[in-house]
Parts: sequence; structure tokens; C-alpha cells
Amino acid sequence: MPRPKEIIDDELASQAQKMLHQVPDYRVVIKLKAIVSSRTYPLKEVAGVFGIGRQSLRNWILAFRKQGVMGLIDKPRGHRPSKLNADQWSEVGGWLEHAQAPDGQSCHWTLEALQHAISVRWGVQLGITPVWRKVHAMGFTLKVPRPFHAKADPEQQAAFKKNG
Repeated sequence: MPRPKEIIDDELASQAQKMLHQVPDYRVVIKLKAIVSSRTYPLKEVAGVFGIGRQSLRNWILAFRKQGVMGLIDKPRGHRPSKLNADQWSEVGGWLEHAQAPDGQSCHWTLEALQHAISVRWGVQLGITPVWRKVHAMGFTLKVPRPFHAKADPEQQAAFKKNG
């Protein structure tokens, strides 16, 4: 069996030790402590103590060696960017706020109508769910009809209103 390569040396461990007191992010501090500990103890033990995989610890060490502390900072997880920019969404917000269609006529908006208007105005196809999420994020809520009881009798209610 080949002898395992030494992944961390004294110099790298001392650099990590120095950076411990300069970094405010606790996630990075935990990673630095794991790197410092891996100089003294086997990777498998350190990974077990920190509750991570051995390969993750190895990746942290290699990232610290290559990029320093910046290599240990979590990168933002990606998502698809919006198909409409902020100005376009603010225009849509204006449509909703003033209950007007893009041509200026009065309009009662539904998600389907809004989806269609966006498609006509900018040629962008959006699904119902992304439109709803953005409308909700802008602070708008859907109008829902007033609830009524299934066994309610409209004639008796009308008679009650007349007598009351």
C-alpha cells in the first residue's frame, strides 16, 4: 500500500492559526480550526469530530492552500436569474398598483392575465408560479371571494335582511 501524501505542513497550519483571530465569519473559523487540527491528528479523526467527510476536510485544506481565507468562504448557490430586470418588474408593480393594463385601461388582474401581458409587452414567457412568487414578493395578495356556507339559503338571508 502506498504511503499517503502529506496534505498539510507546519507552515500552512501556522497560517491558518494566525487567520483564526482575524476572520469574523464563524463558518470560516470552524474550517480554519479543522485545518489546524488536521496537522496534529489524522484527517479521518478530525473529520469525525467536526461531523464532515474526510474529502470535505481535504477540500478545505486545498482551497486554503490555493486561495487563502477567500477559498474557505461559502460561494453563493446559484439560481436562474429573473427573465425580467428590476425596471420591468417595477412597471408590472405599477400595473398592479393602479389596476391598469399596459395600454392604460382599467383592468382586474389575474395571474394568467398578468402572464399574458408580460408575454405581449416584452416577449418573455413566464410560468404561473414565478409570476405569483414575484407578485407576492412585491407585497400584493390575491383577491379571494368572501366565503359562504354550503348549506346557506340565499332566500332566507334576503328575507332576514329585509326584516332586520
